[in-house]
Amino acid sequence: MNDTQTAQGDGTAMQVRSHFDLALLQLAQRIEGVLKDEARLLALSPSADLEFAISRKNHLVLEASRLLQHTQASPPAPPIVERMRRVSAALAENLELLRRHVSALSEVSALVSEVALRASADGTYTANVFRQGAKQ
Repeated sequence: MNDTQTAQGDGTAMQVRSHFDLALLQLAQRIEGVLKDEARLLALSPSADLEFAISRKNHLVLEASRLLQHTQASPPAPPIVERMRRVSAALAENLELLRRHVSALSEVSALVSEVALRASADGTYTANVFRQGAKQ
């Protein structure tokens, strides 16, 4: 890519000066897509299995590290830098979403543990109760 070329970035055309700029733009699009998918998944089902999203994120981290090994001497085009800022903000939002999700899961787990401990302490779930129930 010798001359400036136009690439699509989140529905708007951007001028990219190099393959590196284009690769950064494409990586940004994939990252934002994964973050949106994960947010939708959590909104639909708080108990959703996030293994696929985690796997996709891990793959994108690998892509980013490989891409950054081939950084150029010149900085990316200003629109690409701005796009990366938006990706950074989206990552911060995703981090906060996941923190809230983990916090909620911890609270639920603590409540379930507390109920189980109380029930165990009052003899509700002892082996004798189960044996007596089976005889009746």
